[in-house]
Amino acid sequence: GYAVTDFLNIEFKRAGVKAQVVDSLPAEASKEPRLHFVLFDTRQNLDRRDMEPISERERLKDGTIVDYLRDPPIYMDLSYLLFSDGPPAAAHAALAMAVLLIKDNPLLDDLPAIKDRYVSRDDSMALRLIHAYEPEQITRIMRDMGVSARPALVYSCSARVESENRREVKRVEERLLDVRRKRQE
Repeated sequence: GYAVTDFLNIEFKRAGVKAQVVDSLPAEASKEPRLHFVLFDTRQNLDRRDMEPISERERLKDGTIVDYLRDPPIYMDLSYLLFSDGPPAAAHAALAMAVLLIKDNPLLDDLPAIKDRYVSRDDSMALRLIHAYEPEQITRIMRDMGVSARPALVYSCSARVESENRREVKRVEERLLDVRRKRQE
């Protein structure tokens, strides 16, 4: 969530909006408008599973070629709650602006904190608004987090998580045996 909060804070500052975006729950009432972008659910996406390990080859300094197998990646669905607190008019205006900014910039790959670091070249992370949550569900989620009910939206993205674990593969050279010659001996 910090990449999104950083992006929104930069855009708010650029637009002259006096609101702070944080990735935490409110500890106390705010006198200034504040947006909260909080991770509230993580699940493995079982519809997107790679079962095959990833084969890698590396040439060592001495010229030796070593083959490795890396565990296949997993895909995680991350769900975030976006809500505001502070003076209602300013907080709601900041919330509306955040919704527009995310709508216009849904690809997280381009955010500086993520670019070239977490995203695989063949995957794209997009933040999407989830309409499946009813207001009662959002209220229950907020209550479970200890936050009083207020206007909120649920966003989700899928992230490809690659394993750093790899094991060396020992290749066995193929050998052919002349069975006929063995029989004659």
